[in-house]
Amino acid sequence: MVSDRIPPGQHPRRQSPVLTAGATPRIEAAHWTFTLKVGPRPVEAWSWSEFNAFPRTKMSRDIPCVTSWSKLSTVWEGVTVVDILADAGLTGDLIEMDIELLRQLLNSTAPGARDGRSARRARHHHSPPPF
Repeated sequence: MVSDRIPPGQHPRRQSPVLTAGATPRIEAAHWTFTLKVGPRPVEAWSWSEFNAFPRTKMSRDIPCVTSWSKLSTVWEGVTVVDILADAGLTGDLIEMDIELLRQLLNSTAPGARDGRSARRARHHHSPPPF
């Protein structure tokens, strides 16, 4: 049932609104870097071409936004956190546990997700630099 997929206080939307805090910066691919940090310590960094060499994963998920809307069955394609962490050599039981917790939060299956106490805040969408 669709109503079971909408968190308390949310309303369904067919389209995601475009939210911006200002002009989109123009970044040359040669200057673009994705850096993974543990606290303040950089662990690994990838250039635009290295990041785009990661495998792409396609999935469909419900996206509840902190501004009270939910978009159901949203198709997303991109690089997963699991692939990024594996490439950085961050593996092991603790990482797997954290990834599973993240997966549960993003899938709204964590304890408390249905009663409004979820730690889930927002999704981040990576898109190519506008150049």
